[in-house]
Amino acid sequence: MWLRRVHRWATYLVTPVLLGHILIAAGVLPGYRGVARSMHLGGRLPVEVARRLWPGWLTAQAATREKRKEERV
Repeated sequence: MWLRRVHRWATYLVTPVLLGHILIAAGVLPGYRGVARSMHLGGRLPVEVARRLWPGWLTAQAATREKRKEERV
């Protein structure tokens, strides 16, 4: 009897989380368009998507890239 209740409440808690992940991965929400492609298809991230979602990360990547260029010269 207890396992049935635990299973039912776990279903109520986990289902919205799964649906939210599917919603985000599908790119339905405007802020997450292009993210699934970058995660699952080779790891490439268009600059426009990075600028919109992770501007701090993009700035850090650009600084690291410039530093590497200076070290090579």
